[in-house]
Amino acid sequence: FGSARIGGDLGWTKRGSFVPEFEAAAYNMQIGELSEIVESDFGLHLIQVLERRGNQIHTRHILIRPEITDADIDLVLSKLDSVKHLINSDSISFSDGVKRFSDEDVQSYTNNGRISNPISQTTYFEVSELEPDIFFAIDTMKVGELSNPFEYKDQRGDSYYRILKLVSRTSPHKANLSEDYSKIQTAATDQKKNIFVNEWMEDKISATHIEIDETFECEELEKWIKE
Repeated sequence: FGSARIGGDLGWTKRGSFVPEFEAAAYNMQIGELSEIVESDFGLHLIQVLERRGNQIHTRHILIRPEITDADIDLVLSKLDSVKHLINSDSISFSDGVKRFSDEDVQSYTNNGRISNPISQTTYFEVSELEPDIFFAIDTMKVGELSNPFEYKDQRGDSYYRILKLVSRTSPHKANLSEDYSKIQTAATDQKKNIFVNEWMEDKISATHIEIDETFECEELEKWIKE
């Protein structure tokens, strides 16, 4: 970790710079005091406050990330298998499973487990928009089925395990408002944005001075060139 090279020194920081668990401990400590062991998504911290200046603190820490063993992974997979069994046997709903067992920090936790599509901002995905691990997990599933537990990595490269439920699947068809309203809405909005930008550019071309390198030859650039 980066701070290890400088004795764990994290420098001067203000509120909101650290994860909540770290910050809650650090801002309630006296100068020179050592914290109890603080657990966060980054691992286990031992924190010391070196200086305090108004709303800023100067801290250092010792951070240890516990090694994940095969036994730990087997335990997680077994837990997810148990959750899957509870849902399949109607002992709990999928939403209940999310609230009781899922990580509160992931986006889907507050959406009853539904994964949001960052492109369309809906919970529907084109096949080409699916992450490979999700595609292969649901490829042969029927609507309503649950996948087996599988690993995925977040943006930091940390490993998580999850099960998926296929809520619906739409066969190839001609777009219509009843099945594709959100997609049509998004396409219409994007088209309006493009029209607005193009009209703005057309309006500004005559009053804007630019220089175009002679090595570029493109018909679209002709309207930018004043004789």
